[in-house]
Amino acid sequence: MPQVQESLLESGAKEVWKVIPSAPEYVINEYGQIKRLTKAQGTFVGKTLKPSGKRYLRINLVVDGKRISEFVHNLVAEAFIGPKPLNCTTHHRDEIKKNNYYRNLEYWDTHTHKVFHRKNQQLPNGEKHYNAKLTEQQVKEIRTKYMGIIYLTPERRVNNASKPVTT
Repeated sequence: MPQVQESLLESGAKEVWKVIPSAPEYVINEYGQIKRLTKAQGTFVGKTLKPSGKRYLRINLVVDGKRISEFVHNLVAEAFIGPKPLNCTTHHRDEIKKNNYYRNLEYWDTHTHKVFHRKNQQLPNGEKHYNAKLTEQQVKEIRTKYMGIIYLTPERRVNNASKPVTT
């Protein structure tokens, strides 16, 4: 069974297909299209599978007689980048979850990946948060009352008063 197959597209560009290491009955191209290499019940050799999913594309494969569901970006990375290191996730460089081109994918350790997304997401905070019970003014009043802190206005911060004044 060949590990790499090449075919010509209508535009004349080469299309590279590689065997998926975790599912050797299938090949995948650099864009995430998947074809079956072997005949099976209800399908034929060369059938292109259709992924589904709202955020990430997912595909159902049959490996050793068992049905498995995998994210397409993980299969592309496995075939074109190599095996996923322990405690890593597959990251989309352009943040477009359905862009599974192999050059758009990279492995990140799970912690770095979570921190990156936490910093890049503009999550509402303060009274804009959906679960807020107090306004920012109410929070300042409570803190002033119980901690004795006088909060500085933006004008006072500019005038070299960068630290809160205690009473």
